[in-house]
Amino acid sequence: MSKESSDFNFDPGLQLSDRMFRNFYDNGCYNFSLHPQQYFCIVHCNNPEGSIPYPIPPPVVSCYVSGYDGTIHLAKYETDERSGFEIYDKQIYNETYYDEGISCRGHFCFIVPDKYSDGTRYYKGCISANEQGENRIQLGYMYLNDVPYYICNTDFCNFDIETTLEEARNGTLEDNFSSLKLRINVVFMVLIAMNF
Repeated sequence: MSKESSDFNFDPGLQLSDRMFRNFYDNGCYNFSLHPQQYFCIVHCNNPEGSIPYPIPPPVVSCYVSGYDGTIHLAKYETDERSGFEIYDKQIYNETYYDEGISCRGHFCFIVPDKYSDGTRYYKGCISANEQGENRIQLGYMYLNDVPYYICNTDFCNFDIETTLEEARNGTLEDNFSSLKLRINVVFMVLIAMNF
């Protein structure tokens, strides 16, 4: 069994903005977002005998987003001199840029740099996960299936790469599925205690 996502998830012909959502690990369910109006829910379930890694526990952090708003709100960025696409595309070449007034929620915030000959685009967003396999998302820098990720798990920690790495060094990982089970068990115990 592969420790990374299946081979068919890696397609170098796809743009990085599409490829970054098809990554991560076997036996996990992931929800990725670059914008509150855009998300991918991907389930990697390679063990037909095992349980399906779903549902995903509720999100716990708020994250900056960039890389998608210009796709759905192009007119917002247009001027008489330049197209909305040109303006938005230029903005995401700035590492500290984020879509003002827009955020997403997840278990992790991320930045994915995409290098071009004229500079680097910075995609920002959030990831929620229910990971039941051996491998898990790690805080800090991860390079997985030809995609570099900078991952942290505190509110708005994905302002820039330096902040993301600093927050990742100070962060702790929580098993989101176990914490969901714990919260359900505590609520159940409280309900039982109230009946007595």
